[in-house]
Amino acid sequence: FAVYYRGEAEKEWKLLKDGLEQKFYAWDTTTMPDGAYYLKIAASDAPSNPPATALTSEHESERFEVDNTPPVIEGLQVGPPSGKMSGGRPASFAARDGSTAIQRAQYSLDGG
Repeated sequence: FAVYYRGEAEKEWKLLKDGLEQKFYAWDTTTMPDGAYYLKIAASDAPSNPPATALTSEHESERFEVDNTPPVIEGLQVGPPSGKMSGGRPASFAARDGSTAIQRAQYSLDGG
């Protein structure tokens, strides 16, 4: 097997890994720029067939996002203790992420 990738705006496939014998491959995307990508898997039966009769097959993935940039938090304000929150303190802030939706936000006072 061989694994290829390309960015959404790119035409050329780039080889990620060749000579795979197992049907599993883990790709560490932490060094990739943020953006949309596609994967392509190519398989060939050439190792067990003569060159004239060897066959190949390819399959492309759906589009997926790589997002290595953390969200930005702005305007964090922590208010005075509130009896309504069991000794907690109300907080307000704005959070944004340039690539994906923010699913959840939480905060902690004094690491607790």
